[in-house]
Amino acid sequence: CSYDIFWNAFVFLSRFEEYQLVQNHRSSLSHRILHPRQDKRSLTIPVVNLLFNELEVLIKEHFLQIIFGVSEKPKIEFSHDIDYLSKSIQFMAKQSILNAYDIIRFFPRFKDMGKSLIKSVAFLFSRPSYWTFEYWEEIEKRFNTRSIFYIHAKVVKKNFLTWIIDPNYDLLNHPRLQGKLKQLLRDGFEVGLHGSYLSAVDGKIMAKEKAVLESVLERPRRSIFV
Repeated sequence: CSYDIFWNAFVFLSRFEEYQLVQNHRSSLSHRILHPRQDKRSLTIPVVNLLFNELEVLIKEHFLQIIFGVSEKPKIEFSHDIDYLSKSIQFMAKQSILNAYDIIRFFPRFKDMGKSLIKSVAFLFSRPSYWTFEYWEEIEKRFNTRSIFYIHAKVVKKNFLTWIIDPNYDLLNHPRLQGKLKQLLRDGFEVGLHGSYLSAVDGKIMAKEKAVLESVLERPRRSIFV
């Protein structure tokens, strides 16, 4: 093999390059945008899986006495990242910025610009509900599968960044959401923790968020989305 498979796997598994950013007092909160690699295509594929597949081939070629067992079938996990339950001010602000970017990006393709403009105006004046638990329940039950719903648990006082980035609901003061999550668990669905902007880099805050979710659901949680 012309390169070190184990070292390359370690770099990805440990997020070594992002650790180096932190050591140089640079932010690594945005994995894709701030990653030091110029060519970011490797961030969109399962690099470590491919590396160990290659290692298995090499072992089979050079060590015939080693017998590999039957590989397990890939497990596909369905999940829902619950960011919004209603059309909040911060969601409108973020989406409007993205819509404005689309309009500018299409210049001078006026037909596409016009479509984006119409879409942007329609969004501003629409009043959709983002409470879609029942919709997904019905679909998943029909196909005999169960997903994970990742729920935010607010534990710190909001500042501007957390206000604009974190989900806008408050689990502790949302009886309807609490009841729905307990019903989902009874029906075989899973509920995990949706980490916040601050808990992504602070384990103590994440532990508090996990404790809040567990206290509401009255059972321990293992699944965490950051």
